[in-house]
Amino acid sequence: MAPQAVSADGAPVVGFVGRLTADKGAADLADAFRELLARHPAAHLLLVGRFEDGDPIPAATRAWLESDSRVHLAGEVGDDEIPALMSLMTALALPSRREGFRSRSSRRRRRGCRWSAAARPGSWMRWSTA
Repeated sequence: MAPQAVSADGAPVVGFVGRLTADKGAADLADAFRELLARHPAAHLLLVGRFEDGDPIPAATRAWLESDSRVHLAGEVGDDEIPALMSLMTALALPSRREGFRSRSSRRRRRGCRWSAAARPGSWMRWSTA
């Protein structure tokens, strides 16, 4: 994916890095992004990771993610590509249903990206300005 292909118009870009599964909260993120679009129709969603059959999100949600022009599926990428993709993000979402939170958030902060997380058991919710 060419980095400039995400949002050349300066619209906000919400990003996610991880497996696109139910446990990682990918469906919750899709629902939240739909709500965001009601207020910010020019927003974009950049998803870095792959779908997995072992823990799928609902088929209708996946179909919407794959068809909406404001959703950009980067797929699975190498670690060396992640910083460039994260530099495109206005905010990073961490919607995981159970994942340990602090180590992931500190890595994101070092890359200079704002982030938000879901309030889930084993994690805590916070908005960071990097």
